[in-house]
Amino acid sequence: PMKTFTEGGFRKVARSMPNTPAQIGKGMTVWSCTPNIESDERAKIKEVLCSFGKAVFVDDEDFIDMSTSISGSGPAYIFMLMEGTFP
Repeated sequence: PMKTFTEGGFRKVARSMPNTPAQIGKGMTVWSCTPNIESDERAKIKEVLCSFGKAVFVDDEDFIDMSTSISGSGPAYIFMLMEGTFP
């Protein structure tokens, strides 16, 4: 979490979690940052993250963890469902 870094002395922190399709520019990156990051800095961060695909800013850092569990577990769930459906 960003709190770990701010407590460690970092003043400005941005956190993101790109997913695997980011390697080919088709990813979805959910990101957040500390409130003290100015709008022009946020725009630069978003520009970099958009080079991986799409980027979505969230105010609540917990949404990053939620999106990670969905994007990471979702494909595995579908493959397990397919294995159970088609013996």
